[in-house]
Amino acid sequence: MASEVPTTDGPHSPFVLNLLPHLLSWQDEEAVSVFDGEGRLFSLYQGDCLYRRGLDSSVLCTRRTPAEGRLVRTHRKLDDDEARAVFERASQRARSLEAKVRDRGVPVFAGQPVERLLSRLGQVLAYSPDALFAERERFSRLYKPVSVLPPDQYMALVVQLTHGCPYNQCTFCDLYQDRDYEVKSVDELREWLAQLKQFFGRALGMRKGVFLGDGNCLAMPAGRLLPLLKIVNSEFSGASVLAKGMFSFADTRAILHKSTDQLTSIANAGLKRVYLGLETGSPELLSFLNKPGTPDDQVESVKRLKEAGLQVGVIFMTGIGGHQFAGDHVRKTIDLIQSLPLGSGDLVYLSRFYPIPGTPYAEEVIQGRMDLLSDEEIQDQFARIRSGIVGKGAKIAPYDLAGFVY
Repeated sequence: MASEVPTTDGPHSPFVLNLLPHLLSWQDEEAVSVFDGEGRLFSLYQGDCLYRRGLDSSVLCTRRTPAEGRLVRTHRKLDDDEARAVFERASQRARSLEAKVRDRGVPVFAGQPVERLLSRLGQVLAYSPDALFAERERFSRLYKPVSVLPPDQYMALVVQLTHGCPYNQCTFCDLYQDRDYEVKSVDELREWLAQLKQFFGRALGMRKGVFLGDGNCLAMPAGRLLPLLKIVNSEFSGASVLAKGMFSFADTRAILHKSTDQLTSIANAGLKRVYLGLETGSPELLSFLNKPGTPDDQVESVKRLKEAGLQVGVIFMTGIGGHQFAGDHVRKTIDLIQSLPLGSGDLVYLSRFYPIPGTPYAEEVIQGRMDLLSDEEIQDQFARIRSGIVGKGAKIAPYDLAGFVY
């Protein structure tokens, strides 16, 4: 079966076609085209670029380029004119395939019933570039911006139980500065989920797992969270999207404000893994970043999650703190990770830091009170931290925010 979401293989011959209720894809010597079950473009791999269309019709181009003897992924968000050109090329490929199927004059094409294939191609062609851009408004009526997800959750269904971040004071982050922290009521969630299912339609089958947004839904009391999880389970009962479980971001304060019994109840309600942005093991750097909690709090929060039967994903940054904190950051981050009770099913993400214009951290750089590490120095930090934690049993992976589109 052809890959449902091609990311690395690229175009090749011979022709392969994949037609499922939630997906249509085909690949040949020119390109790889993927459309969701409603007919909307999902991705186009053409030339040296993988174009991924977000649900808001933003388009991200990902390339693999040689650098110092290795291949490096680079990402660039397209402007609307460039995105339109991608949409037009994808539509042209669909028109060409439709013509080829009709010209063949046979009941079966590439192993698929022609009538069903032509019907799906008709849905694809109904999504002109203008129709795809109109999805942006539909998306914005349903969702607040989906600012970030862990890399293993890019294909999850995001269910925004909350909006924003209850803390929102870290000096390096602007992901949720555009919204207040809000929690949906039971009735609001039911109504929102009905709209969500209508928006996705058959494309819901492409989604793997449910990610509970936004930045920290575990900050709400357990007594308020559990009824919301019950609704999610009820609304998607029997659907494949729940087969992988539910996932969420949290911070140490949210975890430490809950007992192990409460966290166990949340796990029993379907939550599988919690992602913690720990950033560093250096207390001094945590303070500089205005990040709440201490390394001891970080260790205790991970222990409590593990005792409750939950998997964890811990996220640390490379390059943050400049030369001022570089040595301390690497040493103490390795020490911290070594002290965490991690094992199979857990993840350690090393995320490259990019200073975001307008944040207090970026202002420190502008004023000359903080410097930036070079690309080589950041790569060296990644390698040193990774080599220092090999053998923990958890999977270690890079986390590049620039590669995210929902």
